[in-house]
Amino acid sequence: MGTQSRAEYMKEYRKRNPDYDKNRVRDPEYCRQWSLVNRERKRKLDSDWLARNPGKKAEYDARRRARFKGSTLRSVDIQSRMAMFGNKCWMCRGPFEQIDHVKPLAAGGPHILANLRPSCSKCNARKGARWPL
Repeated sequence: MGTQSRAEYMKEYRKRNPDYDKNRVRDPEYCRQWSLVNRERKRKLDSDWLARNPGKKAEYDARRRARFKGSTLRSVDIQSRMAMFGNKCWMCRGPFEQIDHVKPLAAGGPHILANLRPSCSKCNARKGARWPL
């Protein structure tokens, strides 16, 4: 892309590829539901994409590690935070299985104690990286 901005590039790309927007789904809830219904197909598509784009996964992982790197959280502090919620899922009050970032890291949320809450795996998966709820 060089010095060309992403917006300029996409404007030119859409001119060259008028069908681009026809197949683009704009409803994230629809995408989430489709993924749940087509779980095996989604896994296969994701696996194929990763095989074709090995560098993209590495970039994503590097960004995620960088967000965590500056964190000074201690496990005793995290355990204390989970105990504040009775070690129950903050959404359904079910058993605590995972730590949820209320404002997801993917949405720019910080890895700080105030952003962490206990969650069951089902609720955490359902919530995903949505912000705000």
